Amino acid sequence: MKFPIKAKFEHKSDGARVAGEIRPTQLQDVIAQLLWDYDHFDRDAPDREWDWIGIYVESQRSPGDYECYSAVAGGELHALMGLDLTGRETGHGRSLVVDYLATNPSDRAEGDGLRFTGVALMAVAVERSIELGMEGRLRLEALPLPNTLRFYKKLGMTEQPERSADGYPIFVLDVDAAEEFLYRFRQRGIAEI
Repeated sequence: MKFPIKAKFEHKSDGARVAGEIRPTQLQDVIAQLLWDYDHFDRDAPDREWDWIGIYVESQRSPGDYECYSAVAGGELHALMGLDLTGRETGHGRSLVVDYLATNPSDRAEGDGLRFTGVALMAVAVERSIELGMEGRLRLEALPLPNTLRFYKKLGMTEQPERSADGYPIFVLDVDAAEEFLYRFRQRGIAEI
């Protein structure tokens, strides 16, 4: 993939398209994340406590093992994702691990903010999985929140019967579901990935 990737996100309120981009995370992105307004939009969000500066630094110290990506529009950070490129065995084969995915709390409000920022980052994860020989397979441990679980299921991911060491639901995206996800993503015209 060649970055930055031009993207077209969408306002939830009126469906208007918003120009944005997906890019490897920069220091300015993790600093911008510190300003996300959790108090107003999602006070109890578990991802509020994630150390994005530490996650970013790890990606800089471990090239080839770990990467971070950002979704940006209108000069604002709308989503962040951390990937473990070393992968993990699942019942479907070696899968790329989505370690972290967080959207701006202002985008989580009903009928407010942007949509498709997290979806665009997940499309990048599928493409990285393909580039790394994992055929689009993904694995992640999801926060056990109803909206989060619905999001991953809508992407075509399958919840596994086992739980993570922390008790979180585990989701996988197999090869067929990855192909279907990318097809639908491209049909929507969100980004040229």
